[in-house]
Amino acid sequence: MKTLSRNLASLFKPVALKKPGQLHRAARQKTKRLAATLHVQIETFKGEAGLNVWPTKRIDVDPFDGDHYAQDWTDALQRVQAYSEFQALIR
Repeated sequence: MKTLSRNLASLFKPVALKKPGQLHRAARQKTKRLAATLHVQIETFKGEAGLNVWPTKRIDVDPFDGDHYAQDWTDALQRVQAYSEFQALIR
């Protein structure tokens, strides 16, 4: 009976939830790689959600002027990609 109980318990065990840091892992890695090549600074806040994405000094006109805050790493990736496209246009 114990064996049956163990087997049934393992079958109906709830799926472990992902840790909060793992939800945006792919976006975080891609953002950091792209930001390093473009020299875009990413400022994280310790113990808080969100981050700031700052352009390089070479950009004269900032498409996100006055609003550098990103909600999460996916949002930050979109901003870094926008800086990448913007830098490609001005070259």
